[in-house]
Amino acid sequence: MPIFAKNILNGNEFVFSTLSAGLAVGMLLGTILVGLINIKKRRGIVALAALGGMGVFYTAFSLVEIFWINVTLVVLIGVTVAFTNVPLSSAIQHHTEQQYIGRVMSLVQFSAMGLIPVSYLITTLFISMGISIDVIMLFAALALCLLSVIVLMKA
Repeated sequence: MPIFAKNILNGNEFVFSTLSAGLAVGMLLGTILVGLINIKKRRGIVALAALGGMGVFYTAFSLVEIFWINVTLVVLIGVTVAFTNVPLSSAIQHHTEQQYIGRVMSLVQFSAMGLIPVSYLITTLFISMGISIDVIMLFAALALCLLSVIVLMKA
C-alpha cells in the first residue's frame, strides 16, 4: 500500500494514511454487517464469494489511479475481508471438535500470519526485477479471482 500510494498515486503520507484508514473503516463496517446478518448457513460459500469480491475490488484498485475511487475501493476491500474472515472462522470452529478448537485456530492464525512475510518477499523480488506495484497487484488480484471461482465451482 505505501508503494502504491507513492508510486502510482504520487501521494504522500496523507494518501497512504487515508488508504490505510479506509481499509480499517471497511473492516469495521464489514464486521458490523456480518454481526447484524448473522450468517448461520453456507458460511464457506459466503466467505468464498467475499474472497472473489475482494479479488474484483483489488483488480479495480490496481487499475484506477484516482485517489478517492481508490479509497472507496479499499473500504470495499475491507468489507470483503470481514465477510471472508468472520464466516470462515465460524465455519472452522463449528466443524472442529471442542477439544481441538484452540489448536486448529492457532494453526489457522499461524498460517495466515506466517504467509505475510512470504508475500513481502515475493513482492520485493518482483519490484527489484523492475515490475511496477500496480502490475503485481493486478496479477495477484486476478489470481485471487481465479482461485475463488475454481473453489466455488468445486464447492
